[in-house]
Amino acid sequence: MAIKRMLTDLLFDYVFKKTFSFRSDGSPFLDYPSPVIFNIDQEPFSFYSNKWKLFGHIYFDKKYRGSYKAKVIFFHGLGAGHTAYSYEIAQIAKQGFLVYCFDYTGCMESEGETIISLANATLDMDAFFLYLQENDTYPNLPFYSIGHSWGGFLSFLSLDKKYNVSKAISLAGFPSLSFIFSSSSSFAKKHENGIRKYLQKRYGDLAIKDSFLLASSSNKPYMYIQGDKDETVPFNLTFPYMEKLSKGNKNASILVSRDRGHQPYWSVSTYKYFLSLINEGKILSPTHSSKIEFDYSYFKNDDMDVLKAMFDFLYK
Repeated sequence: MAIKRMLTDLLFDYVFKKTFSFRSDGSPFLDYPSPVIFNIDQEPFSFYSNKWKLFGHIYFDKKYRGSYKAKVIFFHGLGAGHTAYSYEIAQIAKQGFLVYCFDYTGCMESEGETIISLANATLDMDAFFLYLQENDTYPNLPFYSIGHSWGGFLSFLSLDKKYNVSKAISLAGFPSLSFIFSSSSSFAKKHENGIRKYLQKRYGDLAIKDSFLLASSSNKPYMYIQGDKDETVPFNLTFPYMEKLSKGNKNASILVSRDRGHQPYWSVSTYKYFLSLINEGKILSPTHSSKIEFDYSYFKNDDMDVLKAMFDFLYK
């Protein structure tokens, strides 16, 4: 049995190494400006997650200095780093929140040869909270979390009792790693139990938890927002599951972003523009011309009703 387990672990080591043998540095054809271009300020910080040094920033509007409402950790999704959300981060800061952001191992500003695996971000999150525990200059402020997709998964996991997060927002986050793996791979679906055991052994108990179950049983306020056209985290599978768990839960706030895809905070016009880029091969194709111009004004055109719902939730 021990030999079989060892061989299974070696197999999964190989599969995960091959699957995640890349850095998440964004598209070479897109700009990822800092949130400071939206007239906010920042202070850098860094910490180690295992052997890799991770880099981040605290974003804030200095007009609130001395009267910040709360600390917010913003967890980014797969593909780039936190500067893929610069406009959203700036809007949160302009509401009077201190917004902490960092790039995970193998992402954008941070060190790391690869992202290692989606599960590795749980170790990065753990390292961040340990760093903050030892370097918190605002210990009396409440602490909230927001995340998108991969980051939405982490945002709900941060409601775990080991952390001091008192409310969380997940923007199209997936329930669990098992869910996302089995949804995208027949091999992973066939070996789901083995993968769970492997992830637990390599990354700890938090990596195998169902973030939806954790949030709904945390006795803390949580909010889930998803676009009804989301195919990345399939809406028809994910949202009904969240609805079922949240039924009758006074701590739950759930919202459907109509006619939106995986970025539920975008306006409908931005979503349609993004679809046109995909259809023309300007986002997903690695071979298109770098001279193609993008209309970045669309990516500063969020749905203000969705943002208001988020802020109202944080203000409660």
